[in-house]
Amino acid sequence: MQGCSSIGRAPVSKTGGCEFDSRRPCHDFCIGGDAHLVSAAGAGISVGAGMQDSMSREKVASAVMWFGELFQVGVYKRSQGRIARQVTFTALVIVFAVAAWRLAYHRMWLPGNVALALAGFLLVGGMWLSFRVVNVPRFADFLIAVEAEMNKVSWPSKAELIRSAVVVIFVLFFLTVVLFGFDLVWGFVFEQIGILKKSS
Repeated sequence: MQGCSSIGRAPVSKTGGCEFDSRRPCHDFCIGGDAHLVSAAGAGISVGAGMQDSMSREKVASAVMWFGELFQVGVYKRSQGRIARQVTFTALVIVFAVAAWRLAYHRMWLPGNVALALAGFLLVGGMWLSFRVVNVPRFADFLIAVEAEMNKVSWPSKAELIRSAVVVIFVLFFLTVVLFGFDLVWGFVFEQIGILKKSS
């Protein structure tokens, strides 16, 4: 492959441009550019492969950490985020209890003893899993942060809550009466002009 140049010596009238050689200025540059592109592509592939390897190692390490947490018995930061963690634990236990109940009393293709055994195993295993989930450091720190933010909320007093509830109920009843009045008025108007049939 040979390069060609648009810049050259203009032909004179006698020679007419005979034996005019192109200087091919881009030949070496293009080869060098291709080399740079190839090397850059190779570097990009190696960097991408390295990033994928590091991400896969992080995923494996995270999975191992979560699996190892299932066999721990300690409580992570026992005195922090107690309400949020207890509520989360209770909600998870309720989910597993409902699943165990459905398995035990709404079985279709399992024998009775097998269904009861599986339901008991699901309930016990779900309770243990719920206990360990709220003590996994990453998730426990999230629940602790949630409870800390909830403690910063300025909750209304009992009197303010009652007043606000009364205002909301009054507004709802008022809007109900207004909409009912609009319905009666427009229904009467549409009956008079013949759009709606008069009720017998």
